[in-house]
Amino acid sequence: MKDNAIEKALKILSGFIPYNHEMGTTEISQKLGFHKATVSRILLTLAKHGYLEQNNQNKKFKLGPAAMGLGLAVRKSLKSDLVQIAKPFIDDLRDRFRESVLLEILAGENTVIAYIAEGPRRVRLAGTIGDLLPAHVAAGAKAILAFSSPKVRNHFFSKQMPRLTPNTITDPAQLQDQFRTTKQLGISFDQEEHDIDINAIAAPVFNDQGKPVAAVVVAGPTTRVICNESSPIIPVLKETVAKISARLYYNGTPAQMTAEDSESQHTTLKPKGGLNMAQNKKTKDQAAKQTTRREFLKQAGKTAAAVGGVSVMPSLARKAFAAKRDHILIGHPNPSTGPLAGFGEASPWADTKAIEAINKKGGIFIKEYGKKVPIKLKMLDTESNPTKAAELAAKLIVQEKVDLMTVMHTPDTVNPVTAMCERYKMPCIALDAPVEAWLSGGPYEWSFHAFWTVDSATDLFAGMWDQYADKTSKVVGGFWPNDPDGTAWSKIFKEKLPKKGFKVVDPGRFPYFTKDFSSFINLFKREKVEIITGTLIAPDWATAWRQCHQQGFVPKMATIAKACLFPTDVNALGGNLPSGLTTEVWWSPMHPFKSSLTGESAKDLCDAWTKETGKQWTQPIGFKYAGFEIAYDALSRAQTLDKKKLRAAIAATQLNTIVGPIKYNKQNYSETPLVGGQWQKGQKWPWEVGIINNTQNPNIKRTSTMAFPLPK
Repeated sequence: MKDNAIEKALKILSGFIPYNHEMGTTEISQKLGFHKATVSRILLTLAKHGYLEQNNQNKKFKLGPAAMGLGLAVRKSLKSDLVQIAKPFIDDLRDRFRESVLLEILAGENTVIAYIAEGPRRVRLAGTIGDLLPAHVAAGAKAILAFSSPKVRNHFFSKQMPRLTPNTITDPAQLQDQFRTTKQLGISFDQEEHDIDINAIAAPVFNDQGKPVAAVVVAGPTTRVICNESSPIIPVLKETVAKISARLYYNGTPAQMTAEDSESQHTTLKPKGGLNMAQNKKTKDQAAKQTTRREFLKQAGKTAAAVGGVSVMPSLARKAFAAKRDHILIGHPNPSTGPLAGFGEASPWADTKAIEAINKKGGIFIKEYGKKVPIKLKMLDTESNPTKAAELAAKLIVQEKVDLMTVMHTPDTVNPVTAMCERYKMPCIALDAPVEAWLSGGPYEWSFHAFWTVDSATDLFAGMWDQYADKTSKVVGGFWPNDPDGTAWSKIFKEKLPKKGFKVVDPGRFPYFTKDFSSFINLFKREKVEIITGTLIAPDWATAWRQCHQQGFVPKMATIAKACLFPTDVNALGGNLPSGLTTEVWWSPMHPFKSSLTGESAKDLCDAWTKETGKQWTQPIGFKYAGFEIAYDALSRAQTLDKKKLRAAIAATQLNTIVGPIKYNKQNYSETPLVGGQWQKGQKWPWEVGIINNTQNPNIKRTSTMAFPLPK
């Protein structure tokens, strides 16, 4: 069968792989056996569209920018799709050995859990996507670092390496020996170095350039996961990473070190501060006082993994004293794009609205300047990426030298930013992340948070269901993802709902951007679920809800946190799918609170938003605005940019804001009010949320009655 023109063009393009050497028409014709006139015509067409470019001097061709763009697109998609690529192989490995299997990504001096498939046994390693693990004890980090350049390893060795257990290795020379062994064997071990009674075996995943981009880790009790070369896990683990690497177009050869990297291999390796082995030795009692895993995770904060993301290193930090300037600079990492963009939509409008009100007053008196100075804002887009949020927070502190940080919108943004503020001792005002999920990164000294608790949300959701509970099976199915929200919500819902008479069906955690929820839906059908709930990102809820309808599963009630908050996300469901969905409402035009800056009501602010943007009001408007109310109040009382004094002023806050009263407790948070809402067809907008339950906060008026059941 003869090749058609398209097949010939593809073969011509493939002929330039892998080195993209220049070739002329005759050479290509002879190489592929195509007629010279045909080759000439195809070459000119490909060059016309940028897939080839011609050397004007020798008339030969090589791949052009359009072809390179395709390659870059593939490489970019491989980075962003790594979890989806690895997931089925990791799940198979979990099923094979019935142990927890993790995908870890290197991020600064830590690794991040990008995905975890927990083992089915009662005693198993549990974890959460976004957990940070210190690299000097994590088997996954060792597997990656062993195949990384000496330059990368030397940078890692410049960090403090706390002893987490008596088995933790803190001597760089010993770690170098481990790296050499790992490179020979292709696997690395964690032998109770991170947690007593827990072992781990890891192997690296390589990309198309031969660079280690991740590691697959099998972890479990020391009685089952044996760290030696005869372990039956090792050959299957190696086969697993080989399959994943092949999907990333790895050619089987690790990247070679550059001359610069080779030179750096001879650098003397010392821990930060030049500690020697004798100084690192600890008694058993001293070792017991070192940072535990739980404490480390709290100190580091939580961040979901972003493939290829690298945190800003603490060694880059300098004391963040701002040079004398004529304004106060506030940093604000914001999810302007990505799956959390609905939360970030109100920036910079609401931020600017509050700042303009402050600056109209002449700004804020600062003693160091001897005058009032205005506020300026530095907002950066996190792209809804927790790792990038941490990077940007560090950049704002270290490079931009902000005076104060404000951050909002889910634990994926708030937790990594507040973790950076704790690290660099930067006063931070945070809002809009359920309290329990935020507290998982604590304890906090420099960060202060305001939002509602999942405990209150559980009572609210059950209160909405109670109105019609006797007309349902009282069986609740949960869509809870593997993130800090999903972990906190599932735990509390499963503890509280049975006491309220509901049975909870929990199919388990799932990663972001899951494409198939059939197993969830089938389980819900078998268990006679008639109420569903969850705390999903908007794209995952859209997928799940459409598949529920496609597979003939329509519950009587669906109360979804996070994904059903905003008009843009609800409208995107399409058709009649939004009808009757219930959710939490944490701010609305009906909230009876006023701006401490201007006296404007919540309705005034919503009306101004609609008038100036032409858009329907959205809940984050109020919380964005309130962040700057709190900042103005604290700065006005402190009258200084001294970090310790500003922190103390924030801690002493007692302020009535546009979202309600703010007064921080000993855990540095203030709880804000919560009511229940339902999406119904609107008069002015396609879908409008009405307040249907105000049991917890009767001062916020109800505007609608609950429609039941959901339409099919």
